[in-house]
Amino acid sequence: MDRSAPPDLSGEAGDGPAPDSDGPSTDGADGPAPTPGPRVDENGVPLTYLGTRQGEHPFADMGEYVPMGGDRSNGMGSYDQRTRDLIGDHAPWGSHSDRDDFNQHHRPDGTYRTNQWPPHGGAVPGSQRDVTLPPGTVLDRFGGETGRFLSPMDPNGQPYHYRDRAIFPDNAESGYHVYVVADPDGLRGELADVAPALGQPGGGRQFTLPETASVEQLLASGAIREVHVAPPGNPILPADFGDTHGTPTPDALAHTPPDGPADSGTPGDGDRMPNLDAVPEGLRPLAESNGFATPAGGALFDPSDVRTRNAANAVAPIPGHFVLDVHSDGRTAHVGGQQLNGAELAALARGLGWNGTDPIVLVGCEAGRHPDGLAADLARNSGATVIAPTERAWSGEGNTTPYSSSPDYVDADGRTYPRIPPDGGWNAFSPTGDMTPTGSGGLPVGSTSDSVTPQASPDAPADPSRGLIQSPFVPPRVNNPNDPIPIPVDNRGAADPALQGQPLRPLATDERLIGRPGLTPSTAYRVDGRGTYYTDHRGVITHADLESPNTRNGNNPDVEYPAPNTTYRVDVDGAEHRYTTDDQGFPPRYQEWVEPSTVNPNDPVQVPAFGAQPGDPLGPLGHREAFSDRTDLPPNTMFEVQGRGTFYTGPPDANGFGQVVGVEAASSPGGVRDNANPDLNNFRPNCRYVLDGNYVIVTNDHGLAAEATDERTYGPSRRETRSQWSQDIVGAVGGPNFDGGHIKPNQVTRPTPDAVGQFPQLTTQNQGKGTADNRETWYGADMQAAREQRAGSRVAWHDFQADGGPVPYQVHSRFVMVDASGAPRIKLRRFDNV
Repeated sequence: MDRSAPPDLSGEAGDGPAPDSDGPSTDGADGPAPTPGPRVDENGVPLTYLGTRQGEHPFADMGEYVPMGGDRSNGMGSYDQRTRDLIGDHAPWGSHSDRDDFNQHHRPDGTYRTNQWPPHGGAVPGSQRDVTLPPGTVLDRFGGETGRFLSPMDPNGQPYHYRDRAIFPDNAESGYHVYVVADPDGLRGELADVAPALGQPGGGRQFTLPETASVEQLLASGAIREVHVAPPGNPILPADFGDTHGTPTPDALAHTPPDGPADSGTPGDGDRMPNLDAVPEGLRPLAESNGFATPAGGALFDPSDVRTRNAANAVAPIPGHFVLDVHSDGRTAHVGGQQLNGAELAALARGLGWNGTDPIVLVGCEAGRHPDGLAADLARNSGATVIAPTERAWSGEGNTTPYSSSPDYVDADGRTYPRIPPDGGWNAFSPTGDMTPTGSGGLPVGSTSDSVTPQASPDAPADPSRGLIQSPFVPPRVNNPNDPIPIPVDNRGAADPALQGQPLRPLATDERLIGRPGLTPSTAYRVDGRGTYYTDHRGVITHADLESPNTRNGNNPDVEYPAPNTTYRVDVDGAEHRYTTDDQGFPPRYQEWVEPSTVNPNDPVQVPAFGAQPGDPLGPLGHREAFSDRTDLPPNTMFEVQGRGTFYTGPPDANGFGQVVGVEAASSPGGVRDNANPDLNNFRPNCRYVLDGNYVIVTNDHGLAAEATDERTYGPSRRETRSQWSQDIVGAVGGPNFDGGHIKPNQVTRPTPDAVGQFPQLTTQNQGKGTADNRETWYGADMQAAREQRAGSRVAWHDFQADGGPVPYQVHSRFVMVDASGAPRIKLRRFDNV
C-alpha cells in the first residue's frame, strides 16, 4: 500500500512570515521531547525537540556553541559556526524586557503552539511582488524543511542579520540552511520587504514560496539544492529587484550567469482555458489558476510547477488524440491541492479544448494501472477511450512523447530519473469498462519513428514525472545495490566496549539502525530479519525497505519507532505499506477530510427548501429516506439538511445532475433503527464522510468502508451506543459467520454505531472467540492498544484499509501511538477475512 505523503501543499500550520515554527522551542516550556534521552547535551545546552544538538544537520559547520546574544541562560543558539555573525549579538527579546514580556505579546502559553505571527505574512504592505529568481540565486533559512519562507542575500551578497528577519528567536536552534536555485527555469515566488515584528526592526527581504510548495518539496524535486557555503559568482538581487515595474531583465542582475535565467515557462493569458464556459462554475477557480492549453492538448499544473509546465508544453501532438497532462496518484488527479475524480477531469478537459470524441492520452502517473483507477473513471465519465500509463509518466525537452517507466534512481541533488529503456506499459480503457494493453516500448501509441524513443542523457536534467504520491520508494543510488553491508543483531556485541562508536557495531535487539552516525554515504546496509537500508550522499539513511512481523508481540524497532524524514517500505506478511515520515517521525494519515469544491461554500442550500413539496429535489425527507440517495440534485453544491448533516454533490453526471460525494455529520446515538441517521446507513458508494469532526471514512463501489482514519480514546464499553440493526445489515453482506465489525470500537469516547463505520468481518476476528489465541485477532489488537493507553501511551490515530469487496478478503490496521516521552510508535497488522 502506497502511503507516502504528497508534498506539503500548505506548509506547517504555524508557518510564519520568515523561517517558520518548524518544531517546538527547546526553552523548557514545550513539554516532553518526542524522543527519549537527556534534555541537554554534554555542554549543558538544551537539545532540540528532535533530540539533536542545536543547529546540527549534515550541512552545518559544527564547532563551539554560539549562544544567541552571548547569553547562554536563554537556552537558544547554535553550534553552526556560520550563524556566529547572524545571532551572536542578537537580542532575542528585542524591544521586550524579557522572555515573559515577549511571550505575553507573541506566544500566550509560552510555547510554539500559540505563536502569533504578524499580519500580511510578515511583509511590509504593498512591498509584495511576484518574481522568478534566476538559477544560481542563493537563499537561506532558519528552520526545518516543511515551511515556505526563505531569505535572499542582501544587495551586497551577504546574509541578513537575525534581527532583519523579524522571526521567533528559537528558530535558530532548528538549523541554518543555505540553498541554491538549481532549476534552469528559475524559482517563482513572492519577494517582499520584512516589516518590524516580534520586537525586532525587520528591514530585510523575504522570499515566500507558493502555497502549493515547500522547501522539502523543492529539495526532493531538485528545484533547489542545499550547500555548505554560497558558491562564488551567484546572482545578487539588487534592492529594486521585482519592484512595481516587474521582474528585472537579466541585465539588471549584478552577477547573472552567462546564459541568463531561463524563461519561466508559465503560459500567458492566451494559453489558458480556451473553453472556460464548458467548466462547471465550482471548478472554474481551479481551472483558471492551473489549466492551460498545450500544442498536444491541455494540462493542469500549478504556476509554480515550472519544470512540469514546460515539459507539458514540449509534448509533441499525437494525431487524432487529445493529450491531457496532470499529476496523478493512480486513483485521482491532483490539481491545486485538490483530488479530482474522472467526472471532474472530463469537465476540465472540455474546458481545455477537448472535442468530446477524440481518445484521451492521460499523462498521469499510474493512471492506467488499475481496472478501476483514474483512467477507467475518466473513460466512464467522458464517454471516450482513455489511454494511460501503468507506471510513472515522463516527458521532457528531449523526450517529447510521453512514456511510461518506473523510477530508476535519485541523484545527489534529489532529482528522480526514469528507467531507460522504459519498462512501463499503457492500457486503453473504454467507456464500458474494458481494459486493453496498447502501445509499445513504453510509448502510448505505436510509432515507426526512432526519434520518439526515450533517450537517457547524462548532460540533460531528469524528465519530470507526473506523480505526487505514487511509487515513492525510490532509494538514493548506492555503490553496492546487490551486496549490502551486513550488520548483525547481537546484544553481546552491541554492549562490547571495544566496538562502541563503530558504524558497523552489532545492534541490540531493541536498537534502531536509522539515525546511527558514521555510516558510509551512498551505501546499502542489511540487517537480517529487519531489512535493507540506504544512505544518501551525506551518509544519512533516507530509505528503509523493511519487514515487520504480523504478530502481537513481533517487533522491528526501525518500524515501531519511526525516524523523522524517512521513507519506509514495510512488508507485513505480504502486505506492503509505504510512507514518508514528517519532521517528528509521524506518517501521513490514510484519510483526511477535504471539503469538496462547490459553488456555494459559505451559503449552503437549506433542505427542505422554503415552499418545496414532497417529491421535489429539495423537498422534505421521509422518516427513513436518505438525502444522499436522491439522484436529481444540482451539481457542485453544498446542502444543509436539518437533523442529518452537511452534504456535497460532485460535478454533473450524464443527465446534468450532481450525486452526493461528501457528508459531514454526527454519529447516530445507537439503539433502535429509528434512532439511526439514514444517510449513515444506506451504503452510499464512492463517498467521503467525516463524522464527529475527525472520523474520516471513504466508501468503495459497494458503499462499504474502504479506508478510514479515526481518533480514539479507550474507555468502558458503551452498550447503549450500539445498534444491533446496523450491525445486522452489515453482517448480512458477509453471510453466516460474519458480523458487522466496527472499525472504531464501541469502548471509546465517541463511538460510531452506524453502518458506514463497519465492514463485514469474520465473527472470530470481531469477537476474538473460537480461535487458538484471541490476542492475535482484530479484537486482540484493539485490546492491546487499550492496555497500552492505560500504561501511559495514547492513540494519536488509527488507520484502516479493506482489500476487495463487498466483503474484504483482508484488512489492514495501523495504530499510530505516542508513548509517554512523546515519541511516535507504529503497529502494523494484517488480518485475513475469509
